[in-house]
Amino acid sequence: METLRVKRSNSIDWKPSAVIALATSVDDSKVAAAREDGSLEIWLVSPGSVGWHCQLTIHGDPNSRVSSLVWCRSSNPSGRLLSSSIDGTISEWDLFDLKQKVLLNSIGVSIWQMAVEPLQESLVSEYQHAVNGFANHQDTTSDDESSESDDDADSIELQLQAVLENPRVAIACDNGRVSLYYVSESDGITYDKSLPRVEGRVLSVAWSLDAKLIISGSSDGCIRIWDAKLTHEIHRLTVGPNICIWSLLSLRSGTIISADSTGSVQFWDSQHGALLQTHTYHKGDVNALAAAPSHNRVFSAGSDGQVILYKLSIGPVGSGNDNSSTEPLGKWSYVGYVRAHTHDVRALTVAVPISREDNMPVEKVRRVVDVDTSELLQTFTPCRDLDDDNLSPTEPPIIKMFTSSDGQWLAAVNCFGDIYVFNIEIQRQHWFISRLDGASVTAGGFPPSNSNVLIITSSSNQVYAFDVEAKQLGEWSRHHMCVLPRRFVEFPGEIVGLSFPPSSCSTSVIIYSARAMCLIDFGMPVEKDDGSYLTNGLDATLKKLHNTPNNTGLKRRRKESGLDHNNKVKTNFEFGAFKDPVLFVGHLSKDSLFVIEKPWRDVIQKFDAPVHRHIFGS
Repeated sequence: METLRVKRSNSIDWKPSAVIALATSVDDSKVAAAREDGSLEIWLVSPGSVGWHCQLTIHGDPNSRVSSLVWCRSSNPSGRLLSSSIDGTISEWDLFDLKQKVLLNSIGVSIWQMAVEPLQESLVSEYQHAVNGFANHQDTTSDDESSESDDDADSIELQLQAVLENPRVAIACDNGRVSLYYVSESDGITYDKSLPRVEGRVLSVAWSLDAKLIISGSSDGCIRIWDAKLTHEIHRLTVGPNICIWSLLSLRSGTIISADSTGSVQFWDSQHGALLQTHTYHKGDVNALAAAPSHNRVFSAGSDGQVILYKLSIGPVGSGNDNSSTEPLGKWSYVGYVRAHTHDVRALTVAVPISREDNMPVEKVRRVVDVDTSELLQTFTPCRDLDDDNLSPTEPPIIKMFTSSDGQWLAAVNCFGDIYVFNIEIQRQHWFISRLDGASVTAGGFPPSNSNVLIITSSSNQVYAFDVEAKQLGEWSRHHMCVLPRRFVEFPGEIVGLSFPPSSCSTSVIIYSARAMCLIDFGMPVEKDDGSYLTNGLDATLKKLHNTPNNTGLKRRRKESGLDHNNKVKTNFEFGAFKDPVLFVGHLSKDSLFVIEKPWRDVIQKFDAPVHRHIFGS
C-alpha cells in the first residue's frame, strides 16, 4: 500500500451491547437480535454475500430490558415481531417505521419468556382433505351428504382462518402463571385465559407441535405438561428442588427437552412423563436450547460459553421385557462443543439463511434541513418510477444516505439495496437504481474529485462506480466488474465504510472493514490475481444497466488495459490488515489517515466477569 501516515486513536469508550434474545422469522429468512441497550437488529444472508448482514436497526426503549423475542404469523411472510420485557410489557417492533410499539402495558409482574402457538398441521390436513373430498365426491353423493360435507369444510376453514389470523401467545409470568393472549393485526393483543397458578416463578414455556399441550418450567424445579384446551395439568416432571428450568423444547416426536440451572440437559417422554436421558456436559446454567428443522439435532448454550450439539441416533430401544415389542425411539448422543464466546451465551436460535425480498409498505420521506436555522427546505419521496414522485411513500426503510461535496446529489439506500438519487438543486428524484447483485449496500460516497461519480459497495464484496449524471455504470465498472481480484471478493469482514483523499486530482478510495482495509485506484488497471480472474456471475446485473459490454467487449478491454499480461505495472487493490478491531477510517490529508481502533482485550475487560463453573444454588 502506498505510503500513508496513520494517526491512531483507541481512547474511544466502545462497549458493544450484549445480545440477550434471538428469534428466527416465520419463513426462516431473518434473525432478530435484541440487545441489552434496548436496540433490536434484523440480520439476514443476502444472495452472494460472504456472511450475515445487519439489514436494519431499531433503537428501542433503553430502560426496558427484553426477556424474549417471538415472530407471529401474519400477512407478511416473515411475520410480526413481538418482545416481552422484565417490566411486564409486550411490544411489537415495526420494521416499516423502525419503531417499538407497546401492545400490552405492564401486567404487574415480570415476563420471563413467550411462545407462539404452532400452526396445527392436522388442521391444515383436515381442511385440505375435506375440500378435496367434497370436490371429488360431489357428483356421487346425495344433496344432504353434500351439504354436510360442505358444512364440515366451512367449519374447518373457519378454525384454520382463526389460527392463522389470531395466533395465541403463551407467556411465562413471575407470579407462577402461564397466560394466553390472542395476537390480532386489527385488535392488537387480547387476553384469553390463564393456566392454574403454581409455586415459584414460571421461567420457560413451550407448545407441542400439535398445539394441544403447553409445557412450562418453574423455579421450583418442576416441568408441567398442560392440556391447552382444558387448562388442567397432565404430568408433573420433577427435575429437583430449587432448580430453575431456563429453557424448554418440544420436538415433533413428542420428546421434551429441558435446560436447567445445574448444567443438565434432559430428554423426557411427554406421553408418559418419563425421563429418557440426561447430559451434564455444561459447567454452569444452561440458558438456551434450539433444534434443527429436522428435529434430529439439538443445541444447548450456557453460562460456561459452550454451545453443545446432541444428535439423535435412531435404533430399537427395548423396554427390558423380552415379550414387549421394540420401538425406534433412538438415543440422543453428545457430538461435541464449540466455545466461540468469551462470556455466557444467553440466546440461541437455528436459522436457514434463505434471502427473501419482502415488501415493506410504509416508509417516511427524506427531508433536507438547513442546519443553521433548523428550517425544513425540501422533502423527497423515494419512488421507483420517476413519474410517481407526487404519490404517497411506499418504499422500504431508508438506512443510508450520501451527499456529494458540491451539494448537488443525494443518494438514499433502502434496506434491500435499492438506491434513489435526488438532484438537490432542482429538488427532484434523478435516478432509481434497482438492487444490483441481490445484496445489500454496505457503504458508499461521492469522491471529492468528481461529484458525478457514486461509489457503492455491497454485502457480497462488490464495488460499483456509477456515472450519476449519465444514469449508467461508470467506465471503470463497465471494464472491470467481472474481473475483480479474488483477494478483494474474499475481503475479511463486511465492508463498513470508505474514505476518499481530499484532493481534486485523486482517483483512489480506501475501503475498510473492522479487520482490514483496501486501497483501490480507479485510474489503474485491475491485475490478475493468483493467475486467474474471478468471474462472479454479474452478467445479469450488468445487463440491467446502461451500456453494458458483452463478453467480447470485456475481453477486448482487458487486453487494451494490459490485464491479460503477466507483468504488472503497479499494484492495485492493495490490502492492509488491522491488528485490533477498527471502528472508523478517514483521510486527514492526501497522505495521512485517521484510524479509530480498540484492542479487543480492552473491550472484554469492561464486560462483567464471565461465569465458567458456577452451579446455581452452590
